[in-house]
Amino acid sequence: MSIHISSGYRCLQLNRVLKSSDTSAHVQGLAVDWTAPDFGSPVEICEALAPHVGSLKIGQLIHEFGRWVHTGVTMPDKPVNRILTISAAGTVQGIVEV
Repeated sequence: MSIHISSGYRCLQLNRVLKSSDTSAHVQGLAVDWTAPDFGSPVEICEALAPHVGSLKIGQLIHEFGRWVHTGVTMPDKPVNRILTISAAGTVQGIVEV
């Protein structure tokens, strides 16, 4: 089963071009955006991982725009931001279809 990494470490300049936060874990090399088509869609992957973030030592899990999975190793400042879905409509807690 293959994993396709679309983004890992990003220098600050590239991160800004992508309109991501200066505090993004990508800038520190502590996050990756990825898909695994043989496993399932990004939402299916997130739904499978969400119950196991603690045992897998995933600091943050985000289903982003229905297109990829974001996993980071650092814990967010607020525990409610550990498992999220981000879409054009905004950010919500938990994993939802977008």
